[in-house]
Amino acid sequence: MARKPPRTDVSFTAESLLAEMPTVSYICENDEFYTMRYISSSILLMLGYRADEFIDNASSFGASVAHPEDLEIIDAFAEALLSSRQTLTARVRLVRRDGTVFPCLLVSRAIWHPGTGEAVAFSGTVVDISGEPGLQGPPGILTNPKKTG
Repeated sequence: MARKPPRTDVSFTAESLLAEMPTVSYICENDEFYTMRYISSSILLMLGYRADEFIDNASSFGASVAHPEDLEIIDAFAEALLSSRQTLTARVRLVRRDGTVFPCLLVSRAIWHPGTGEAVAFSGTVVDISGEPGLQGPPGILTNPKKTG
């Protein structure tokens, strides 16, 4: 098939591209509620929530969409991110606004303060794997983290 020439009548911004991605990108605080500082608007397509509902925990917080049985895995995942200083992957279940549960991959890393070396946040991506049986399996941390320090 012949390729079409590039379009000149369409422009994209970083946010417009992220909104169309089949993933949700986020940056959340390293606090007990994983307070969202940024979440891509693609969360509306994946979970049925608007991004502004999560920013600064306006009406929802990151852990509130986790399946209740997977909260300990998410906390262990955060601890592994802090102790390994690596990008890690975990498989967990999230709950959409309509109550449906779906499996996803979390690919994340800690963000370290350049002056103090303190872990201040986590950045990552959520990937819906409900249509990918080969990626599905029991919830848990998939990456074997290497301890540092």
